[in-house]
Amino acid sequence: MVLNDICPEMMPEVMDILTSSHTFICADAETYAFPKDINLIASCSTIQWFNNPRAFFESCYGSLPDSGILAFSTFGHDNMHEINATAHVGLTYRSKSELIAELLALNYKILVAQEEHLKLHFESPLQVLVHLKQTGVTGIKNHRWTKGTLRAFCDKYTSHYGTEEGVSLTYHPIYIIAIKSNS
Repeated sequence: MVLNDICPEMMPEVMDILTSSHTFICADAETYAFPKDINLIASCSTIQWFNNPRAFFESCYGSLPDSGILAFSTFGHDNMHEINATAHVGLTYRSKSELIAELLALNYKILVAQEEHLKLHFESPLQVLVHLKQTGVTGIKNHRWTKGTLRAFCDKYTSHYGTEEGVSLTYHPIYIIAIKSNS
């Protein structure tokens, strides 16, 4: 088993499952050349950060044996759309159909392709930002807040996404399991 994370701080977190036949690799999965003949490559919430997911899928295809499995989760177009529409910041998310098209073009067979829209509610836009900070991954590229931009953000967010339940934040996870195919 090869465990991979871009953050070296994750190594101590997995030490209890590492054995002589397990390895932790600190590398960027988008550019890392995985070893050959890995039966399963699983990725959780990383592909949305990649500049070129297709290159990652190609690399995985080269590392998997016939009938090897690629399983991943990522996020779709509607992920945190409230933040992007209000502050004009965020990642470029791909749709489930775009991801499937890229995989099919590389000769993967899709076993599972599902997506969800999960809407959370918070008392205020500030609580949305606190929630995102606590997750450790905001999906917001470098953005500098000033007192004025924060106030304007909160006012606009509340006016567009305020409900009786509070302000909303949408998550749009996508789950795909594919098998390497030669036919």
